Amino acid sequence: MASQEGHVDVVKELLQHSADVNKCNNDDVSPLFIASQNGHVDVVKELLQHSADVNKCDNDGVSPLYIASENGHVNVVKELLLHSADVNKCTNKDVSPLYIASGYGHVDVVIELLQHSADVNKCINNGVSPLWQASQNGHINVVKELLQHSADVNKCKNDGTSPLQIACNTNRIEVSGNGHVDVVKELLQHSADVNKCDNDDTSPLYIASQNGHANVVKELLQHSADVNKCINNGVSPLWQASQEGHVDVVKELLQHSADVNKCNKDDVSPLSIASYNGHVNVVIELLQHSADLNKCNFKGKNPLNVAQEKGHIEIESLLKGKG
Repeated sequence: MASQEGHVDVVKELLQHSADVNKCNNDDVSPLFIASQNGHVDVVKELLQHSADVNKCDNDGVSPLYIASENGHVNVVKELLLHSADVNKCTNKDVSPLYIASGYGHVDVVIELLQHSADVNKCINNGVSPLWQASQNGHINVVKELLQHSADVNKCKNDGTSPLQIACNTNRIEVSGNGHVDVVKELLQHSADVNKCDNDDTSPLYIASQNGHANVVKELLQHSADVNKCINNGVSPLWQASQEGHVDVVKELLQHSADVNKCNKDDVSPLSIASYNGHVNVVIELLQHSADLNKCNFKGKNPLNVAQEKGHIEIESLLKGKG
């Protein structure tokens, strides 16, 4: 209890009266563990000076260093490392201190761990590396540190997803509406494979286009992303952006010579799907880039028929004007 609450004077008194420094509770949690978890660095120092087991883990295989890293207690991390804590000691689920610190964006902790030879490419069981996790969460400073310490920029998750691809896939996280563009830039500057696809043949450009991240799309295209690379069902980045109504992405793709008439495997064109969904501004862009009005019928109907059927009057007018 004294270690948990950070009462260093009480801890000193107890240790002077031969308290067992490694006595654990029912969950195999030691005084050092609980002090590390709560960031009580003075208590940590005192326990270590009295020969506390620096690598004593709880029932889940979590070490004092791991729990301090998870919570961002950099001064505790420093103290544990000074006393020879195992920097690569993983939990029972094979999660390292560096991985957990990277995921939470604790850059000061990451720096300390790397300076003490943490394995920069140590993955968890599903193949996710510290860099992959930091990229997913948009922790740009952590990404920079990991890359400066030779993290594998193209190390993929077991499903084939690369750090670059997950940085482009930020539909669950709002980041100024543009995805993790700073992370994307950093990864590309360190030679990330811009066309590396996952096991479903999905490229970073496709993912960014799908999610409407125009700045990420622009960055990928400037690094020679394949503008017409389709996923398994024949859907191109332009087709997907047209379906979603992401006009800024559509513009960027077309400026980089995307095939305006590239259909999916069902012979549906970008113009047809944009007309079907009522995306007026996308239709305008596609028409300005010579989209074929009769290319790839949508269930036997051309874009004009589709617009009429769906009641999209403005699109109907645009298409008639081009007919």
